[in-house]
Amino acid sequence: MCMNDDEKNKKAILGVYEELKGLLVAIESKNSWFDDNGFSAHANLIIERVPIVCPEIEDVATYRIRPEHINDRGNIVKPIPAKAKLNSIIGRLKGLYGLDTPTKNDGNTFIQNQSQNQSQFLNFALELQEKIISEIPKYAEGTKERSFLEKLKSALPTIKSATDILSKALRIGADFGLDPATIHKLLGL
Repeated sequence: MCMNDDEKNKKAILGVYEELKGLLVAIESKNSWFDDNGFSAHANLIIERVPIVCPEIEDVATYRIRPEHINDRGNIVKPIPAKAKLNSIIGRLKGLYGLDTPTKNDGNTFIQNQSQNQSQFLNFALELQEKIISEIPKYAEGTKERSFLEKLKSALPTIKSATDILSKALRIGADFGLDPATIHKLLGL
């Protein structure tokens, strides 16, 4: 066992355990997301600390979070395998050291989720803006498709949520006589 009598080591083990649980909370309700903010690198740094504080767990390679490369858009993390890996290493730590601390919710989860949601929205808005900019030259000046894209692009800075984007896109599209299928095609949603 890792020197259970040593308070410093106990705190280190508990610290890693709690950090891993925090990572799990961050991806609990996600289907997938782009790894632009370095979630997998951060998670892997914590996972790499496990054998340092817990020599019984020597090989952590199978627990590493590996994002998948998706075209030129970057890396994406699939939460189901990530959750399974995190739950597995958390379970090993819990079993080896009897760690079963109650989770205290002091509002940090809400703040963390709110921050992640805002970050994801900003990434989505930037990707949409890039898509619109790349689509505009494909349509002749004065066409309803180009006019729609230009008007939506100019409206993006005022939009505050993904719902606003969809609402504004549908409203602007209707103003130009575009049906939802055409809007979907133009925006690549």
